[in-house]
Amino acid sequence: MTNFASLGLAKKLVAGLDAAGITDPTPIQLRAIPLALEGRDIMGLAQTGTGKTAAFGLPLIQQMMQFGTKPHPKTVRGLVLAPTRELAKQIQDNLRTYLGKSPMKVGMVVGGQSINAQAQRLSRGTDIVVATPGRLLDLLNRKALTLDATRFLVLDEADQMMVVARLEAQGFSRASSEPQADDSGLPKKKKLPTPGEKKSLPPPVAKELPRKKLPSEMEGGTEPEPEPTPEPVVEANPEPAPKPEPTPEPEPAPEPEPTPEPVAEATPEPAPKPEPTPEPEPTPEPEPT
Repeated sequence: MTNFASLGLAKKLVAGLDAAGITDPTPIQLRAIPLALEGRDIMGLAQTGTGKTAAFGLPLIQQMMQFGTKPHPKTVRGLVLAPTRELAKQIQDNLRTYLGKSPMKVGMVVGGQSINAQAQRLSRGTDIVVATPGRLLDLLNRKALTLDATRFLVLDEADQMMVVARLEAQGFSRASSEPQADDSGLPKKKKLPTPGEKKSLPPPVAKELPRKKLPSEMEGGTEPEPEPTPEPVVEANPEPAPKPEPTPEPEPAPEPEPTPEPVAEATPEPAPKPEPTPEPEPTPEPEPT
């Protein structure tokens, strides 16, 4: 059976995984880890809960162990971007589990926390930073962080980050209605409408954020198990539509019969003139006796 050691991971990482009870790699880990250790760019797609964080986190940590020195102030060697603070916190916890007793540092910078405190921690240099895009931009604008020494980049849930970036570009924020404790001095952003207020979003964005039922709204009050991803279906090419039968050409109208030319009646021959009645012969005079 394939294990993590056969994928090329260092013994320290494998020992840390065994201590955490992680022994059998998942399909996404089997395919991604060897390629990532070769330094190749990877784009992976898998369901939630299949170990995507370990698929990119383990080879990321192993390659960064080869530096052997501490990062310079305000620099970061590995950057992981996530769309939400909840996902960023989950990634940070998993990476720290994989590191075990390693001296490498994993930091997190997200909204809703003091930006000044985050800038102070970054000033000492960080091996891996897990960040949300908005807070990362704020820190870069403050020059509290530089990416000149960054050698590795991971985009987790990249499709969701595209939606968040579009919302923020239109003036919406995922922040709650209460002001954030970030001490940034930046203008407050609009509150992102709740699902019930989705109608106030611009039409293009509203289509990208379909409302999901809350667990309390579902029967029994429990969230159903996620449906398995259906296998891709290859649609067959549709049969070509039958060609329409040619419309019969209308029969040509019969040509009108030519009007017969009028026949000129012959002039009747004049009736023959009656023959003249012969005059009566004169009676002979009687001879004298």
